[in-house]
Amino acid sequence: DADFESATHGYAVGDKYLLETFDGGRSWTDIADTNLMKGFTLYDVSVDDDGFLWICSSKSKVFTNSPIVDVSDDIVSVESFDLSQNYPNPFNPVTQIEFNITNKSHVSLKVYDLLGREVAVLVNGTRNKGKHTVSFDATSLSSGIYIYRLNTGSITVSKKMTLLK
Repeated sequence: DADFESATHGYAVGDKYLLETFDGGRSWTDIADTNLMKGFTLYDVSVDDDGFLWICSSKSKVFTNSPIVDVSDDIVSVESFDLSQNYPNPFNPVTQIEFNITNKSHVSLKVYDLLGREVAVLVNGTRNKGKHTVSFDATSLSSGIYIYRLNTGSITVSKKMTLLK
């Protein structure tokens, strides 16, 4: 799958490859972070209106980055923290999201619908190192798939969850 943010600049994914072009697709460069994406099959790529690159992969993992400047600099190893799959999943209407950070840092945990609209801010502040659990109540939302995204400033990881009412 491929998506272009302009006539010449775009991205494509397939298997373990994340490719970038600056010449309309005549040549491609593999920019996948092999430490981050090791063991995942990449299925879909999209650039949203805010310049975020979204990469869907196997194991219910969705990768994203900061607004596109240079993806290879923005997608980094996730060894410094962990974002667990929400539980239960599917859920109705409450689920738990657990994450672990190795250093005290500013943390943002937000939920988005599949159109990229922010539907909830679960965390937006400084958290101490260690394991944290956040409860997400989706009573006011419709059934569907949602993306939750954890950002610690330099690292962003996203996962999907399913709300069944």
